[in-house]
Amino acid sequence: VFDRHGHLVVCHPEAIWADPPDINVLPDSDGDDPRTVDKLLDGVNHTGDDLHAWLAPFRRGENHYVGLRFDTRVTISMIRVWNYNKSRIHSYRGARYVEMKLDDAYIFKGEIARAVGTGAKADIEDCSECILFTTSETTLRLIEKYDTALQSASTGATKLVALAEATSEGQRTGAMRQALSLDAAHDNLDKAIK
Repeated sequence: VFDRHGHLVVCHPEAIWADPPDINVLPDSDGDDPRTVDKLLDGVNHTGDDLHAWLAPFRRGENHYVGLRFDTRVTISMIRVWNYNKSRIHSYRGARYVEMKLDDAYIFKGEIARAVGTGAKADIEDCSECILFTTSETTLRLIEKYDTALQSASTGATKLVALAEATSEGQRTGAMRQALSLDAAHDNLDKAIK
């Protein structure tokens, strides 16, 4: 989660929860599986390593939740969703359809890409999905500047601005259209707060 100044929003491990929490809740589990929800905040996202991944049991026909509590008011500019990326076969364990709410209002509903399943060997774009809540070139350049995942990637750091430019040329998916429409709402909210 990136704020309007391009900074990664830092949250403590206690700020995140999930239902089901992880596969340690399964009856045949010994309770020692390291793939717990706190790993989503450990800063190691571009990986296939179990020590930095979260895995919850799939419950057919039921919802699976991840929640994040912010300590302070945050204006969200971008959320990058890292999908499960352990291996090609195991990448099917990742999320497909995602709904996000902020203060009980939907801010995103849509499908996200499956990771390619090659761990850190893959490009960032092949393991994650960026959901933009702004088309501000200034904000996107700040995210590129401060995003450590982009800085360590070999693909360069101009893709966010290119993504925003593509949206202004009408080449956006339904999910991106939905997320970007919130940009004006965020601006109005910021003005109301000030």
